[in-house]
Amino acid sequence: MCWNVRGLGRRVKARAIRRFVQEKKPTILFLQESKLEVASPLLVRKMGGKILTGAVVVPVVGSVGGLITLWNQKDFVVKEEVIHSRFVAGLMEGVQGICCFINVYGPSVDADKEQFFRELSSFLEQLDCPVCLGGDFNAVLTQEEKDGGAVNPVSVNSFRDFVSQTNLIDLPFIWRSFYVV
Repeated sequence: MCWNVRGLGRRVKARAIRRFVQEKKPTILFLQESKLEVASPLLVRKMGGKILTGAVVVPVVGSVGGLITLWNQKDFVVKEEVIHSRFVAGLMEGVQGICCFINVYGPSVDADKEQFFRELSSFLEQLDCPVCLGGDFNAVLTQEEKDGGAVNPVSVNSFRDFVSQTNLIDLPFIWRSFYVV
């Protein structure tokens, strides 16, 4: 599951995440835009509860971003973590073998997107295992994916090229509800 939380500065957000985890019981949860310079172990435990006990945190850069990946340590053991300012990757071992989970928060400035996609593509090329890539890319593949407003065709093409060149599969939304906190 992925959730752009748009800031975790208010306690109500952490409680909403905790309720979500208790209700949906995800194995892995990608949170984007935490906007936290430091995510305390207490906050991380509060959000993951007894279900999502593993965590890796990427602090905010300036006033933008921040990533938190939570997972169930009964299902996955982290073999390696790679932390980048715009993504965090966990090479994990589960019952099905080794896989890589990558939580992404892409740049919102169109001029920065192409470089970001090159960096992420370069990282993906190094992997020799199944990959699950999720998060907020701050990019869309079609105009229909954008809630209001026009999209930059150069940005759309850059994202399409990235998806195509890395052989990723764009999965459809199967649950599109939004928590308002």
